[in-house]
Amino acid sequence: MFSPMQNHKSSLLKSALLPFIVVIVIDQITKDLALRHSPHIEFLFFNFELLLNRGMFLGGFSQIPELYRVVILSTTGFFAAFIFFVVQFFVPIKSSLFRSGFSIFVAGIIGNILDRARYGYVVDFMSLHVFSFQTGIFNAADVFQWIGVALIFYELIRHGQILWPEEERRGRKWIQPDFQMRFCLLVVGLTLGCLITISTFSWTFLSTTITPLATATQLEEIAFSYKYLCVLCILICCISVFLFARNFSFRLVGPIIGFSEFLDTAMMGNLADFKVRQADEFQLLNQVAQRFSKQIIEKQGYCPIPLKKGARAPTFKGKTFNSVDFDLRDYRGKKVWLCLYRYTSCALCISHFNEIRNNFDRLLKGKIQVVAVFDNPKESFESHLLTGKIQEIEIPLISDPQKEIYRAYHTHSSVFAVFKPIVLVKAIKALISGARQGKITGELGQIPAHILIQEDGAVYHAHYGKNVADNISWSVIEKFLKI
Repeated sequence: MFSPMQNHKSSLLKSALLPFIVVIVIDQITKDLALRHSPHIEFLFFNFELLLNRGMFLGGFSQIPELYRVVILSTTGFFAAFIFFVVQFFVPIKSSLFRSGFSIFVAGIIGNILDRARYGYVVDFMSLHVFSFQTGIFNAADVFQWIGVALIFYELIRHGQILWPEEERRGRKWIQPDFQMRFCLLVVGLTLGCLITISTFSWTFLSTTITPLATATQLEEIAFSYKYLCVLCILICCISVFLFARNFSFRLVGPIIGFSEFLDTAMMGNLADFKVRQADEFQLLNQVAQRFSKQIIEKQGYCPIPLKKGARAPTFKGKTFNSVDFDLRDYRGKKVWLCLYRYTSCALCISHFNEIRNNFDRLLKGKIQVVAVFDNPKESFESHLLTGKIQEIEIPLISDPQKEIYRAYHTHSSVFAVFKPIVLVKAIKALISGARQGKITGELGQIPAHILIQEDGAVYHAHYGKNVADNISWSVIEKFLKI
């Protein structure tokens, strides 16, 4: 059985390192063949001819002085390699195609840098012509760069939600500002010290080498340019390292703060869901939280947020629409289906409640007691739900305008949950079935919840809707009937 770390390493090997190595090998082999045979061949739309490119992409910028050109191109290339490793660190594991595309793109850049290190120029050997259109001369590394860019954009457009999953996003980056700022400044300080040391050594070596070869004016120009480039590169690197350290710091701090809040909630008598984000550190806390929650639920009967199977369902008292006292503890020894609806004038709720009416005989045979809770005053019940049929089947209808029961069961509400395409579709079906929408007498954004409670008071299943039309599936009720 593989651990998450093993899976992560395997994913990096297949999607990031393997394409990187393959591209470098193919690029260098094709360039060596071009240097040995110096081809001049035309094949379909391709021309093969050798060009020793001392410029940049497609031979451009070759007029720049060689010293500046070498420094700029080498620095840019290795800065791209640095960005490559940073991006591979932050990209989610699932987006393997993005990893591969980025690896191919950077490998193409590194392939051309290796040429400059080996020969002092880039080996280009092919061009493309279609009718009167003809490209500049390029090589395999350039082709791979375009392939990498295409894969990156394809993944960004089509699978952006995988790269930045909604549940993985944080609303704020500075979770523990004091610690994070100290951490960032420490990392930037160490980086700055290393960069200054390297720059000083490089300038000493460079000035010693070129002093016998250049005039005083040339040395002054080179010194000014070198210092300008050094300051610019150091500034860019420090800003990049600061942002990297900030992102890494909230990956460290986030799980610890979240686990602390999880324990605080548990000590107050409720258990919240705890899950470390996939990109964060300390994934072991997930297992610790699961074991802790299991022990708390079994030994002390705490109520998790939201409710989970095996947890003790909160007991409550209330009044039915006709002012009869209700106590959930009176139903101990029976299976209970607790429906936490919106308001009684909601066509979606009436439609679902009518389904319960139509299946009430089956529910009775399965010894399931239905209890329905609405969040509007009891005066609103008569005009929307009361019929002779509902009195016959004796479903307790609880009025909870103060939402005490809803809070005890940790239901959710959101106005945005109303404006979903599926809500419109189900509302139309509800109206066609005969349910009618009335005046809004409760909270517009209240989202339904359904709790199935076993004879011993333990939760069998808890369904928390994702929108105002999301009610429990009847397939779950069928399973509840059979236990």
